[in-house]
Amino acid sequence: MVNKIVNFEYAFAIIFVLFFQIIVAPRITIAGATADMALIISLWIALVKQPRTAMLFGFACGAFVGIISPADFGWAALLLAFFSLGLSTLKGKFVIESMPLRFLTLLIVSFIYTLLFLSFSRFDMLSGDFGFILSHTLITTLYSTAVGIVTFLLIQYRYIFRNMF
Repeated sequence: MVNKIVNFEYAFAIIFVLFFQIIVAPRITIAGATADMALIISLWIALVKQPRTAMLFGFACGAFVGIISPADFGWAALLLAFFSLGLSTLKGKFVIESMPLRFLTLLIVSFIYTLLFLSFSRFDMLSGDFGFILSHTLITTLYSTAVGIVTFLLIQYRYIFRNMF
């Protein structure tokens, strides 16, 4: 019974990510940057679950998001799987239990992920203006981190919110 509930939670998380990426994110862009909910939820799973679970969830999330936007198919899945596995493996060696450390981890991983994603998925950006790449990466990173902080807090304290209503 427990495995069915856990699988339902992962399926619900993927559906939520897809809903956010398709419906919500395009409507709340800031300077052309959107929050990457697939990265945010994948990193949360990586911080609280085992490396294999984090890698599979990151890959599944990236694959489904990639199916929706075919231009980025493959890169998102590979990068999310790589970062989920890496972060989940590193959390065993370092203590990343406090929320400020999780926020800092989200900021750093989001910056590296966005920079690599833009470099791999849009090849003309490498030969273009590096200032534009860096500014777009910073805006996307800060926006994803702000949304991630709210999401992390909502996930962490979901039982308190549920008991309030």
